Amino acid sequence: MNYGFIRTAAIAGVSTAGGIVYQLLSPSLFKQKELTIPKAKLVSVTSFKEEPSRKCFIFVTDKATGGKENPRITKILKKSEGIEEFLKDIGSTAHETFKRNVRSACKGNKSKIHKTRGSINIYVYQQNDGRWSYNRKIQRNWEVEGIKFEPLER
Repeated sequence: MNYGFIRTAAIAGVSTAGGIVYQLLSPSLFKQKELTIPKAKLVSVTSFKEEPSRKCFIFVTDKATGGKENPRITKILKKSEGIEEFLKDIGSTAHETFKRNVRSACKGNKSKIHKTRGSINIYVYQQNDGRWSYNRKIQRNWEVEGIKFEPLER
């Protein structure tokens, strides 16, 4: 008999037997285990504090002088508490862009506005031609610089 044939038959037999054993054992070898994931607890997180609402004060100043880069005012002529009171006082003389800018500033959405713990202070002035002006460069704490509220005498 030919040893090559016997060797081939033996290898085929061992391979077949290995396949049968693998088929019988594979379900237990590769059986999927059921994973249980613990349910997470919902925890209320309040890592931020909502900023308390601030009062908005609009200060009417004299016309700013000193140029575009370093404008200065010399006095505060009028003080209004709240945007609606201010807009009611000035009537329809204000342009929509001015109203939008002042409303946005009162909400704290403008840069360079003067905020304190309880208030937002907005500074505006009326130009010579009667138009109202909101200028971000005059939005600072003028009281620190010695400018005081000097109400107009009526």
